[in-house]
Amino acid sequence: MADGTKERFGRMLQGWVAAAIASTLAACTSSGGFPDLTTLGEPPSAQSQAERVRAQFAAMSGGASVSAGIPKGAPAGTHAAVKVYYTTDRAELKADPKKIYYGNERAPVSYGQAVVSIPRDHRMGQLERPAVWRFWNTEDADKFVVLLSAGGLPRAGYLGALQQEVRSSRRRDALVFVHGFNVCFEDAARRTAQMKYDLAFEGPAVFFSWPSKGQVSSYKDDLDTIGQSIENIRDFLLEVSKETGATTIYLVAHSMGNVGMLNALARMTNTERARALGRF
Repeated sequence: MADGTKERFGRMLQGWVAAAIASTLAACTSSGGFPDLTTLGEPPSAQSQAERVRAQFAAMSGGASVSAGIPKGAPAGTHAAVKVYYTTDRAELKADPKKIYYGNERAPVSYGQAVVSIPRDHRMGQLERPAVWRFWNTEDADKFVVLLSAGGLPRAGYLGALQQEVRSSRRRDALVFVHGFNVCFEDAARRTAQMKYDLAFEGPAVFFSWPSKGQVSSYKDDLDTIGQSIENIRDFLLEVSKETGATTIYLVAHSMGNVGMLNALARMTNTERARALGRF
């Protein structure tokens, strides 16, 4: 196949995939509030794909700004700071004044808030990191998606913060994420923030982080581990549905995270499920 034909076919395929994504999202929300993602099929420009989508979302929402965005006229190296929340049954490893670290051992459920950087030249769907052979500037927030801070919150403070963000959003919605296998706490926070930013999601984004080993070779161990977290994920889903005031809660599970989420939903009582599924 000639190079020109390959390029045209590639663009057509991108367009088809983007159109399918857009129609799926449109079918999932009666308000049609998600941005038109057909821009994914366009070639890159000076303005990132994510920024174009965010601009579309603002236009569709009456020109309202999204707080996590990069202000107009900001310097070229500026990054956005995206706040997310978490529930975890990982054990805390150590803490410094800015960041709490969680490992792959199990502990009682705890709560917190994290802040993640999104660089100006971020590409939709990507978690920008330095090349594998580079060992410096890995925390450069203007270039990479970086966990800037993570701090524990008491349960009441955590729920109060979620309630406040739900009330501040026009659709009173929330985004919930359960990560898959081979994922550390830091990467779960980064992925949650990336989704919130790329979707220009106004409501709170919150993730459940279970104690994955964070290694490709530990699939079976992770499968056993997430099985032990199902009850905690169930309680987490019920807590978000009952205590935050959100009328719509978007559930996202990746890979092995589906084992935890689907089994958690199945373990709800009939009454719990009836009340919660109206929001999910």
